[in-house]
Amino acid sequence: MENREEYYSQHMYQINVLDLTKTLIDKINGEISDEGKREHYCSLFEMACNAFKSSITIPEDATPNQRKAKFIIETSHVVFFNWLAYFLTTQNPKTIPLILEAYKEQRLGPTKNFSNSVEFFVYELMSHVPFDHSDQDLAVMKWILGANYAANPLIDPDDFCQDEKKISNIIIMAEWQNQLKTIFSPYMDSKEDHPKFVKAMEGRHLIPGNEVMLNLKANVFCDVISKIHAKGSLITSRKKKISEWICTNFQFEKKGKIDKIKATYCVQLLSGREVPNDKDAILIDFSDR
Repeated sequence: MENREEYYSQHMYQINVLDLTKTLIDKINGEISDEGKREHYCSLFEMACNAFKSSITIPEDATPNQRKAKFIIETSHVVFFNWLAYFLTTQNPKTIPLILEAYKEQRLGPTKNFSNSVEFFVYELMSHVPFDHSDQDLAVMKWILGANYAANPLIDPDDFCQDEKKISNIIIMAEWQNQLKTIFSPYMDSKEDHPKFVKAMEGRHLIPGNEVMLNLKANVFCDVISKIHAKGSLITSRKKKISEWICTNFQFEKKGKIDKIKATYCVQLLSGREVPNDKDAILIDFSDR
């Protein structure tokens, strides 16, 4: 008689933490050139995998396949959304909406408040993965827009990114993408700008007419970006590229109105013109960077 314990199977959208950790480490080793950075991130994911292992019970007499099956993370597990974020960075962007719909419909287990968790937690956690996953990010953002903002006629998923062959994105290190979102989100003129704001702060370009309006003077914004750029490794694009990104994506407070600024003026601000006074300037903490 066939021994079914010798077989292992899982749904293609389920997440096996053991397999996913290996995939992440392989991609990090294959795509990250800096040796120190490779070792740092590989050790982080290995520790995360070991932490998950310590949270599950594996019988001593379990077969290899039974042992492996224990690493399929349940949707009720406290770190399920962390691993979902990491999982999405490794998937074909075309399948991401199907994966998210499967979990939203609870076909793979109960998921409480799933759509909001993806928008405000999972999407942010994807930035913790160091290799390029911009196409996956965009697929998740489009799903969020459909799931959480479908009734809002002001938002169109196709308004978020220009053809990257025409305008190149600026490079912002992942940890500072979140930092910028934290710094500038209080100045958004409208909460409806949030999806566009999130994408812009990842270095992407919005289509003209979809600028994020900030209740902030341009020199204050540019002063923050200039300070971060001066560190050398946090924003690595040239000032001209950064000015294009700023002028494409944002409108600022100007004489009581909200308006765009010109690229030439923006370059001057990034170079130190009109440095804000201490009262208006935003302090940046680089102590942990």
